[in-house]
Amino acid sequence: MKKPAIETVDLFTHLVDPNSSTRRSSFFLANQDSYRAANLEFPFRNSFYGIGITYSGYSGHVQIGSATYPVQKGSLITIGPGTVSKWATDYTSEHDTVFFTEELFHRTIKLTDLTRLSFFKPAGRHVIMLEQETQDRMKLLFDAVKSFQTDDAIIPGLVYAILQFAIQCHNQPRPTAQPVNATRYEAITQEFTTLLTQHFRNHRTVHFYADNLHITPKYLSEVLQQTTGKTAKEHITEFLVIEAKSLLKQTDMTVQEIASWLGYTDASYFTRLFKQQVSVSPLAYKQA
Repeated sequence: MKKPAIETVDLFTHLVDPNSSTRRSSFFLANQDSYRAANLEFPFRNSFYGIGITYSGYSGHVQIGSATYPVQKGSLITIGPGTVSKWATDYTSEHDTVFFTEELFHRTIKLTDLTRLSFFKPAGRHVIMLEQETQDRMKLLFDAVKSFQTDDAIIPGLVYAILQFAIQCHNQPRPTAQPVNATRYEAITQEFTTLLTQHFRNHRTVHFYADNLHITPKYLSEVLQQTTGKTAKEHITEFLVIEAKSLLKQTDMTVQEIASWLGYTDASYFTRLFKQQVSVSPLAYKQA
């Protein structure tokens, strides 16, 4: 069997009912029923852009890269292609998500590069809270998408409207001013996360990231402890493990191939690290 390209594995095959009339395209919708039916208990890699909103209740939390966010009523969630995420929820809360690619707009709307939007980047703010009035307005847009989801002429404009509204929501000022130290700590955390997503396959030492941030390894870990509750080393290890979990479940790559892709020349070392973090071997995790 030919191995799927890592860049092309996505949510479509998991979230869309194979018996439905939905065809593979540059756009599809998902809700709590879609996720519940898919039973996604493993980290997955996405090749679509995604914008979602939770309308009710507490929906657990989502891990995107090495960052964990609570998901509750009013959460606006954004995720970009290539990002690995894992949901911890029972999918009882009502929510909608629209997934799309840039191809959706090619014949109708001229876009700026979506990859420049910070909330689609691995190190961006992927979850923000919306006020009730803003939630209601976003829901109106999603309801319109549901009504016209089979109309190829209308859908690009409606999804574009959701995208523009999400940009407005992210551009709103923070509700309260933060201390200078907190702002600086957040900047370091975001820069570290950006570097980690770019270099995790080749660089796994805290020194590498601290040097690139022009700070000491000790200070980097102190900052991350303050902002995330985890040390730099814990972030690096966790990022590698969630990437490994995604590859083990979403591709037919062997453990040796995954170890090599992640930058480990010794597959046995990778296996020991994975088992230490997950309590089962990579092969057992893949077969479970």
